[in-house]
Amino acid sequence: MPTAANSFCSNVLGEKLTHKPTVQGEKVVKTPNTLPFTGANVTLLLLAAGAGLAAGSTLLVAGRRRRELV
Repeated sequence: MPTAANSFCSNVLGEKLTHKPTVQGEKVVKTPNTLPFTGANVTLLLLAAGAGLAAGSTLLVAGRRRRELV
């Protein structure tokens, strides 16, 4: 009850909603034989990775030779 002691506030009980969980049956999923095509150009990525590896190796060898000459 609202009174002056509780600043004229009243206690309100909230609603508690409960439900039983429902279990859906197992679905049969057929896995595909191949992976889906995502649109990535794998050949171009492999060429770029190879070029980066070759450039890094060249710079590593060139840096080592330069130190040996000094």
